[in-house]
Amino acid sequence: MIAYEELLEADALVLFEMHPSIVAYREQPCTIRSEAPVWRYTPDFELLLRDGRSVLVEVKPHAKLGRPEVADQIANARRLLDQEGRELCVLTVLICTES
Repeated sequence: MIAYEELLEADALVLFEMHPSIVAYREQPCTIRSEAPVWRYTPDFELLLRDGRSVLVEVKPHAKLGRPEVADQIANARRLLDQEGRELCVLTVLICTES
C-alpha cells in the first residue's frame, strides 16, 4: 500500500496506476538536504518510467504554487537535483469554480 498525505496525492496515484509509461512508483523516496543554509525537502513520489528514467514528483494544488515559500522550496530542490542529474516534476491541478 502506498501512503499519501492529501487527497490530491491520492488522485495522482490513480494516474500513476493507469499511465502506460509508468512501471513503478513509491512515496517519499528520499530527502534532499542542503547545509548552507540548512534546508531539507522530501518529494511526494518517485516514478520509474518504461524508458528507464526515474522522475521525482511533487504534488501541489495550483493555488499553493504562487506562495513564495513553496516556489522557493521547488526552485531549491530543482537546483540541487540538477546538480545530481535528477529530475523533479510538479504535478498540479487548477480547480475552476463558477461564481
